[in-house]
Amino acid sequence: MANLNSELRTGYTTGSCAAAAAKAAARYLVSGAECSEIAISLPRGGQVELKIDRFERGRGFCRAHVTKDAGDDRCYPWPIRHC
Repeated sequence: MANLNSELRTGYTTGSCAAAAAKAAARYLVSGAECSEIAISLPRGGQVELKIDRFERGRGFCRAHVTKDAGDDRCYPWPIRHC
């Protein structure tokens, strides 16, 4: 069991990861430029930059991949990839 007095790691929400992947894919479709990181705005203000792991491209589509780190969330003991 985790020590409740220790500081917990932080992570990004599913929505943040999905938004970053969607923004990176849309940017690629418009400009043709891949990016290794993309900034998204947060609902309460500010911005965060998330790493784009890779792109998949095809005729008329693009997928950008972001790996979600859930911090200390015990529901997700493995990385989740959002496309």
